[in-house]
Amino acid sequence: MLLIISGLKDSLIHFAGRLPPEWGVFFLSMLPIFELRGGIPVGVHMFHLPLWKAFIFSYMGNLLPVIPILYILKPLSKLKFVKRYLEKTEKRGELVKKYEALGLTMFVAIPLPVTGAWTGSLLAFIFNIPIFKAFLFIAIGVFTAGVIVSTLTIMGIAGAVIAGIALFTIIILSFLKNRRLFFLIIPILFMFSGCVRGVKPTKKEITIGKIEFKGNHHISSGKLLDVMTIKKGDVYNEDAMRYNMKRIVQYYKDKGFWSARIIQRKGNYNPEKRKVNFLIVIFEGNRSIITKIDISGNKVFNKKEVQKILNIKIGEPFDAAKIARSEYLLSLKYADMGYIDAVITVDKKRIGNGVELMFNIKEGKRYYVRKIKIKGLKKVRWKIVRREIVVKEGGIYSPTLAYRSQSKIYSTGLFEYVNFNLKKIRDDSLDVIFTVRELAPRWIGFGIGYESPERLLLDLSWGHNNLMGNMQRIKINSNISLDFLGGTRFSLFLYYEEPYLLGTDVKFLITPSYRYVDEPGFLEKLVTINLETRKYLLENTSASFTLNFRNAYIETTSSVVVNDTLIGSKNTNSVAINLYSDGRDNVLNPMKGYYLLLGYEYAGGILGGYNHFDRITIQMALFFPFPGSSVLALHTMWGFTYPEMPYDSVSIDARYEMGGWRTVRGYDDASIGFPDYRGKKSGLQLVQVNAELRFRVFKKIYGYLFVDAGNLWMSPDEIKVSGLFTGAGFGIGFVTPIGPIRLEYARPLTIEGNNKIYLNIGNPF
Repeated sequence: MLLIISGLKDSLIHFAGRLPPEWGVFFLSMLPIFELRGGIPVGVHMFHLPLWKAFIFSYMGNLLPVIPILYILKPLSKLKFVKRYLEKTEKRGELVKKYEALGLTMFVAIPLPVTGAWTGSLLAFIFNIPIFKAFLFIAIGVFTAGVIVSTLTIMGIAGAVIAGIALFTIIILSFLKNRRLFFLIIPILFMFSGCVRGVKPTKKEITIGKIEFKGNHHISSGKLLDVMTIKKGDVYNEDAMRYNMKRIVQYYKDKGFWSARIIQRKGNYNPEKRKVNFLIVIFEGNRSIITKIDISGNKVFNKKEVQKILNIKIGEPFDAAKIARSEYLLSLKYADMGYIDAVITVDKKRIGNGVELMFNIKEGKRYYVRKIKIKGLKKVRWKIVRREIVVKEGGIYSPTLAYRSQSKIYSTGLFEYVNFNLKKIRDDSLDVIFTVRELAPRWIGFGIGYESPERLLLDLSWGHNNLMGNMQRIKINSNISLDFLGGTRFSLFLYYEEPYLLGTDVKFLITPSYRYVDEPGFLEKLVTINLETRKYLLENTSASFTLNFRNAYIETTSSVVVNDTLIGSKNTNSVAINLYSDGRDNVLNPMKGYYLLLGYEYAGGILGGYNHFDRITIQMALFFPFPGSSVLALHTMWGFTYPEMPYDSVSIDARYEMGGWRTVRGYDDASIGFPDYRGKKSGLQLVQVNAELRFRVFKKIYGYLFVDAGNLWMSPDEIKVSGLFTGAGFGIGFVTPIGPIRLEYARPLTIEGNNKIYLNIGNPF
């Protein structure tokens, strides 16, 4: 029996060894008994993968069978032999029976045979743990087991000894308790011997050092390195190196270098550092050029128009990627002219060092829109949705306009789902059918936040997204911040939007607000009223004109020497012009896109009031998507104030403040800038930069890594980018329909101070 088990084990490892190393580990970790606890040591010691890579692929492979097992067990559990096996498995699940989901994690985390994800899945089914809850707790358990196995793997022979002692103890206990289980564990131990067989004192793995190229006159070395999947520092693997040589040659051929080849691959081994430096000598040969372009089947566009769309010229170098993109652009152009069935193919004919291209076009029929239908409406009126649709009945059908209509309908905020499909009626006409699922127009929101070590925030909101049946919006928000040291902040905010002022496409907004701040030595009452008109210039770009009236009443008992004119009641009247562009895919939790704000504000002068200044504001955020639903978010804000009065005479309510969750995390609110008479800090010139990596951990659970920087100054002459205050930290959040709930830890990097903990709803930018 031991020979059979050994042969099976060797066969599996041999089969996995024929795959790329990463996928070999992935395959082995899917198997029962082997799982992650066998995949990691095999990946490191037999396939010579870096530990982090062996861990990741073992972890993914181990989790892959879990959900299928949980789904198929229910129909299979009626079979007699499956039922009998489940009854035996139930006896091992004392932890799961006692502690349920938490016990499932504890059971799976033990890195021993028959306690892994496969058995954990069986126990989750037996004790009726919901599928997705079971998957989450099994995933945590597998991760914990992976950490333990990785630690043992790093320890080398010591780790093997520890694992051996643990297995030997299990064998002895099983023999004393159940001899049948003893005979089961013996072959299991024999199978795992292959995993620890490689765990012996070995020298450091051979890694790849510098990779240099010679003979690449037309393509840069940096580009060739990007083409390669292996990088400097990776463990040397000959199969992977050969695969990458093929990638380089294929890349050359796609660029028209038909005779390109690798002449020599020379490795220079450094025995002390155990690194191999490679010199790859390339023969590029001549690059093929396009000698002829023929176009057939075109009737809608003439030959010159097609060539302009293709943007390919005779005499330019052959580039397969550019040609493929040209095909796509031409298809898109035909579709927007109503020819949605148009098919473009390209024939390539090599003659000597030249390539002749033949674009074959099958235009098909032109389609017109017969009717526009909307399905799923219940309370929202048909005309509200129809107003957002830019596709016209009787007009030529355009996919671009249909997708734009879908986006505009979704942006109303009245629907949680918007889609469209086409129904062809005749050879030349079709119906465009939009399907929507409504959101409740009324909503109420409650938020709670905490900033260590001294502040608790409470937020209550109520709103209606279709107040009078014409998409009018109203929002009332109240916010209170309780400082454990005795301070209180309260704000009340009203937002009203009329989306189509007097039947035009101009929005009108009115936003009155009240803020009350009572802190030791300082009292502020601030009343503001904003009247704004906004018009969209492009699909995502709007311009606005705002009148702002603000009254601030300030009292202070601070001993700080101040300008007495700042105390008491002060009015600020201003007018602002803003240009705003929002290209985010989701406002609450964007995964890609951007937003940009350019603003100019003029206060005082002919408008009257106390403050008199000009202000320019620039704010921008970029969101770059990464695999695995991750996103890199970058944000910056610049504000420049030019007073027609002494800088220190501008009232506090008209200054910037910095420090805290939405600016530079790790610092107290209003703790960065120029000291003012409140005993806090503020400024008139602002520079702020934020970088944040948001990565999905599981389903709606996200992790965050961030770095913030910023500072405030009074005069533009004082601005120094090198003088920015910085903070950094990490967090975890759960995505909800009203935005992510985030728990974060941040610490200041520029100065010594207390670390901060934040609990908030939404993203800081």
